[in-house]
Amino acid sequence: MAEFEDFISEIRNANPLENFIGTYVSLKKSSRNYVGNCPFHSERTPSFTVFTDTQSFYCFGCHAGGDVITFTMKMENLEFIEALKFLAEKSNIPFPEKNTEKTKNKTRIYEMNRLSANFFYNNLLSLKL
Repeated sequence: MAEFEDFISEIRNANPLENFIGTYVSLKKSSRNYVGNCPFHSERTPSFTVFTDTQSFYCFGCHAGGDVITFTMKMENLEFIEALKFLAEKSNIPFPEKNTEKTKNKTRIYEMNRLSANFFYNNLLSLKL
């Protein structure tokens, strides 16, 4: 699990939020942060802020917020894993593959539990009370 969390951190570090959002929205520097019009709703004055210190964004109009992964999910209409794959491909980071041995063992355990449950269920049904 720690390996996947390291991968997520690597994705966040490889995609600085102000640069990534800048490809979708026109941002202007405002002290340490960036402001612009929110891409999630119509507005005339900028209420969308990108915080460079925390690598997060927030819209004071529609209350949307998050990080580069959340932004990708909202803009590209993707699920979490799909957004990670999208960002990994964009930054040339290989997506970690599933451990096939671990997956096989997990599948075998689920199958054994299913067979055991069926066995006990059938035995309970055959009892004459």
